[in-house]
Amino acid sequence: MTVEEKTVVQELKLLGMGNPLVDAMIYSQDENDGSEEAVFVRETFANKALGVVPGGIMLAENDDAKIDAQLKQVVVDAFSKVSKDEHFVAGGATQNSIRVASWMGLSSPKYTGAVGKNGKDGEPCKRRIQMEKACTADGVVACYQESDKNQTGCCAVLVGGIERSLVTSLEAANDFPMLDTIMNDEKNSAKQAIEEANIIYSAGFFMTHPGGADAILKLTDTDGAVRTDDKIYCINLSAPFLFLPFLPFMQTFKKLFFGEATDGEGKVTKHAGLNEKAFIFGNETEAAEFAKAMEWKNEDKDLTVAEIAKKLHEESVGKPTVVFTQGADSTVVYGKDGLVEVQVKKMEKDLIKDTNGAGDAFVGGFLAALAKNETNVAVCCDAGHYAASQVIQRSGATVPTTQGWDEYVKQQ
Repeated sequence: MTVEEKTVVQELKLLGMGNPLVDAMIYSQDENDGSEEAVFVRETFANKALGVVPGGIMLAENDDAKIDAQLKQVVVDAFSKVSKDEHFVAGGATQNSIRVASWMGLSSPKYTGAVGKNGKDGEPCKRRIQMEKACTADGVVACYQESDKNQTGCCAVLVGGIERSLVTSLEAANDFPMLDTIMNDEKNSAKQAIEEANIIYSAGFFMTHPGGADAILKLTDTDGAVRTDDKIYCINLSAPFLFLPFLPFMQTFKKLFFGEATDGEGKVTKHAGLNEKAFIFGNETEAAEFAKAMEWKNEDKDLTVAEIAKKLHEESVGKPTVVFTQGADSTVVYGKDGLVEVQVKKMEKDLIKDTNGAGDAFVGGFLAALAKNETNVAVCCDAGHYAASQVIQRSGATVPTTQGWDEYVKQQ
């Protein structure tokens, strides 16, 4: 690491650790659009065997090798058909939130950073170049690890009218190393970033591979050499499939929240758990599915979102603050001061173009306020609501050119 790079990393306030991707956005405005991009989008949607549908999300890593290969080809073809550089966006759930936080007042100086795994500089498709260019343009310090096995992960964002479908190929992101490999390398910019950042955030997707799960657990465990109680650790539930009992991801959540987990062979693993400075994020669907996985009920009735937030806070060993969004309805927060509900400002429906990035944007705005030393969770939620309201007026997880925090303050 150069002296200049080290100086930049030392200024970090917020670090995202996740699966970095480059989003390749291609469009079909309507049935009469005859462009190469538009034809590709419509033909992909028409291929019923693939299962790529408007509004859907697919991961090009499954048990069917034939479908898996075809989905990866969709990603490759989409990347090659992008017609404008601005349609390459630094993506991945964690990175989306960090980019939004940067836009919300943390870009000058560069107070945000991203750690993950990408491909080599010389990869033929230039995915890494496009992602780093987009990340830098958003004011985020890239501290990526380099994979010598796979190319940079990519998400094909197929936009048909107001609907979009995501087809993701994680590739190099899956190769994230065990945390000790990073922390034992004094020249690694990621090590410096982890040590310097005040807030560390990860979407739950990061735990879908061994390196990501290892990093999350070691960073938050008292036995880990890198945990410091002055940092704020944040995790997002991210997606209901992470809570399926036959997958290992739920075990990671249980260790983080409840301090222990039992594997399929009955072995119990202990963990310190997230502390009271930590935050757990999610939306109402993820909250409900998590409660179902935990078999939480109230006299055979499903718990409300507020009840789930309360139970998750109270049963977690370190009593972290729980934040659940509910779309246009109020955001529920349960922490040391009890229940707080923060209303979402209503907006005209005809202003809304794409709601898919709303959750990531909310977290980005919330974390930006937190990084500015805001301690009132209602204010942090308001900042999150504002960020989300701006992103959903655009296609994809992109932000306006004007700085978000200044505009947010003007509206308060």
